[in-house]
Amino acid sequence: MTAALIPILFIEVTLLILYFGINSYVTENISETFLTEASGNMNRMVTKEKTNINNQLIEITNYAKILQREHELFFINIKSHDIPAERPVFEVYRNGALYKKI
Repeated sequence: MTAALIPILFIEVTLLILYFGINSYVTENISETFLTEASGNMNRMVTKEKTNINNQLIEITNYAKILQREHELFFINIKSHDIPAERPVFEVYRNGALYKKI
């Protein structure tokens, strides 16, 4: 009877070793695949955000240049922007608001 159980015990131990070995192999491969995929996605996301930030900075630079040109034009033609000599007249409305009388 013990002679019949030894091959069954051997097969069972072999199957257990195969089961845990395959689980370990699959777990390692899945971990490597996930890490590779995650770093690839991270690189793509960083590149996309870098491009987005760069475009926003270019837009800010363009707005600053427009503002600079506007200020240059304003100060070149400063005489055309004179404030009238008469002082403005302000009055108080019924509700207490201060307004400039035209």
